Amino acid sequence: MSAISFDNTWAYLTGEPQAQWAAKDFLTFRPEGYQYTMAYKRKKWDGYKSLYHVTANRFPAGLAWDVAAFLRGKGFAVEVIDTRVIPAQVRADHGRRLYELMPHQQEAVNRIHQMTRGVVHHPVGAGKSLVIIGAVAELSQPSLVLVQRKELLQQQYQQFVKFLPDANVGMVGDGVWNPGFITVATIQTLTSRLRRIETVKDTLEWLKQWHAVFVDECHHLPAQSYAALMASLPNAYWRVGLSATPHRSGKKEQELYVTGLTGPVISAYDPSEGIEMGRLVPANVFLVDPGYYDKEPARGRKYDYQDEVRDGIVENERRNGIIIKLAEEFGEQGPTMILTERLAHGQRLRDWMLDNGHEEIT
Repeated sequence: MSAISFDNTWAYLTGEPQAQWAAKDFLTFRPEGYQYTMAYKRKKWDGYKSLYHVTANRFPAGLAWDVAAFLRGKGFAVEVIDTRVIPAQVRADHGRRLYELMPHQQEAVNRIHQMTRGVVHHPVGAGKSLVIIGAVAELSQPSLVLVQRKELLQQQYQQFVKFLPDANVGMVGDGVWNPGFITVATIQTLTSRLRRIETVKDTLEWLKQWHAVFVDECHHLPAQSYAALMASLPNAYWRVGLSATPHRSGKKEQELYVTGLTGPVISAYDPSEGIEMGRLVPANVFLVDPGYYDKEPARGRKYDYQDEVRDGIVENERRNGIIIKLAEEFGEQGPTMILTERLAHGQRLRDWMLDNGHEEIT
């Protein structure tokens, strides 16, 4: 018989050694791009990482249920024990609530209260910001809302001010340190403070006050700095991630990190439901094969990942030609947007279109 006991941050596996090794295998992966690292190329690393700490027999707490299910599927008897302590109810009076939740948003808030941790998987346009506000208002606990960029910092902060005008809402990030009972903060600001010797001690102490943490766009969590920040919130009983794409297909690293640091998906809202109720715009998705590109590396050197991106995407004229042709065709029907991952790629497409007589390009 094995047992998984978990607190706010970590889960601990005790019992059969075979179960512990099986759990380690389940929580082991090769991160994206491992084959391009110098350590792998020099054969100093086999490319594998694991979220299972062998010496402590522990792993991120949000994975407790997934590991238990995996081990049971392998024939092991496993008991899951919740050792967390529910924080004392603070009962902050947030005053007026100038919002009304749609049914799928209310369902998500209810699930957050019921499950206490996990991922809200709602598509873009489904109103995840209001889910955060509704959950924070209902919890009445010191709540930290983490965002990725300063633009989102301002946006989420203004949403709180608009819909909870009497609440004590603070902001941390973009040069501002003005926390409140509810605080919207950028992950970058807090991780930066955790790295600096002169601020790490005070920051770790400051992070102890939060009973609830909400992570917007939680699919970015695999970054190691984000994981360190989440591990530095020992009293965060409620841990919720929100994302339109929490688990990208085939990305085991992302799935393990996001689930481990928050929990399994607890609320899912299908885009078709949003389309039916007029909340989301229907979309036609299709793939275009750009064909094979033939590019030989210079003599005496090997291609790396950046070379492939440059030659296969950014400077691939045939592929760019297909993109521009499609943009021109759709442009005849209405405003058309081209999204690129690399700034240089977008600049290249823009310059080509300007050179060929397209004036309304931004």
